[in-house]
Amino acid sequence: MDAVNNKHFKNKKMVFRILVVFILVLLVAIAYLNHDSKKSTFANTPTTKNTNANTRPSISSNQGGVNNTPADRKTIAIPPKLDWTSSSGGNIVLQKPSANSLIRSGDYIVGVANVSDVQFILTDASVGLIDQGSMKVVDGKFLGTFLFKSHATTGKLEVYYADPINGAEKDIVSIKIAYGS
Repeated sequence: MDAVNNKHFKNKKMVFRILVVFILVLLVAIAYLNHDSKKSTFANTPTTKNTNANTRPSISSNQGGVNNTPADRKTIAIPPKLDWTSSSGGNIVLQKPSANSLIRSGDYIVGVANVSDVQFILTDASVGLIDQGSMKVVDGKFLGTFLFKSHATTGKLEVYYADPINGAEKDIVSIKIAYGS
């Protein structure tokens, strides 16, 4: 009888050890995923910040541009409506930057769209691609931050949405821009 109880006790002890190891592995996995998601809260790509709706700077414009009130109360000036660029289908309107304007790393990309998210590609005349990213459209508006190192003084910005069926670039807004330091 003692041999049976001893064997039963050893089995319970083994099950308990396995359960403890499983719980530890689960906790480590949760901590890793939580840490990883915190790193990418504001970035959809390694090079591009995409601010969320709760921390969006307010945007001022006399022409009826995007206007959000953020916690940090930073204001972004939007060019006049006549400087905005629309896609051929009208689903994307790029409000900032304007065509032929000077941009620097850290400047904002701002617009309105009738799609759930927009992508952008920033190139320079010397090396090509220097920044790209994806921004969620919240309440019809998108806002992101350029993070790049240019090798030329001129380049191009393209903003578009990806077709959900085949990923093709749709409603492309394309403008020439200049780079400053």
